Amino acid sequence: MTFSLIVINHNTASLTADCVRSIFTHQHEMALEVIVVDNASTDDSVVLLNQEFGRQIKIIKSPSNQGFAAANNLGLKEAKGEYLFFLNSDTLIKRNIFVPLVAAFTTDSTIGIIAPALLTAEGKKQLYAYGDFPRLGRLFFGKFSAPITIQEKKTASLISAGGLRFVDWVSGAALVMRREALKLVGDWDPKFFMYFEDVDLCWRAKQNGYGVAVLTTINLTHLGGKSLFTSWSRKKLYYESQEYFFRKNYGPRQALLLKILRWPYQTWIWLNN
Repeated sequence: MTFSLIVINHNTASLTADCVRSIFTHQHEMALEVIVVDNASTDDSVVLLNQEFGRQIKIIKSPSNQGFAAANNLGLKEAKGEYLFFLNSDTLIKRNIFVPLVAAFTTDSTIGIIAPALLTAEGKKQLYAYGDFPRLGRLFFGKFSAPITIQEKKTASLISAGGLRFVDWVSGAALVMRREALKLVGDWDPKFFMYFEDVDLCWRAKQNGYGVAVLTTINLTHLGGKSLFTSWSRKKLYYESQEYFFRKNYGPRQALLLKILRWPYQTWIWLNN
């Protein structure tokens, strides 16, 4: 089995079905499996997906919604592929991206994670699809998702030859990981309910000597991702995950300083919601 595609569904049966159809449409004899993890949906998602795809896919039913990271870990328990492709339910594959992905991984055994470029429904580049690791200076005096500077000499030749752009982190909306890398790095951290779980996974990959890259020669459509926040509850989750990332990877002092520096802005948002 070459690819295991893990798609998380939570009351998004129609989107998930479109995503799975797009996978099979552009499979082109690639050996792959599709694992759908239903994150305690309250609609008829499981019934509808079973009716359409039957044994073409594996459906794992989570008894509760424990978040994106925990759901991905449930999918990993059933995954048999050499490459683990984590894919949001609101994504669409519009061409065969599997062959180029395998070719990119084979260029360098130290590449642990590769992501295709993400496009919006309008065909524009998606914001926050990759970036530098968040640090206090960048968050408050720079851009979190600024264009990435070349950090490794070999990157220049890889970009010209194979379209690989080495970065710090890539979005979990479409993230492909080498199985050998996962064995060393470990599963997704389930303490992240939503946001920063992908940044943390990439952080651990790079800490263990693996490269993280965007393959700029291929892309897929991400129907979401147009706005970082859609409600105060999501903003709150974002800030909680951001603080946990800082505390886990930079220490409690950095996390405390983050809260202090962020407090005026966060208070302003709270008062205006």
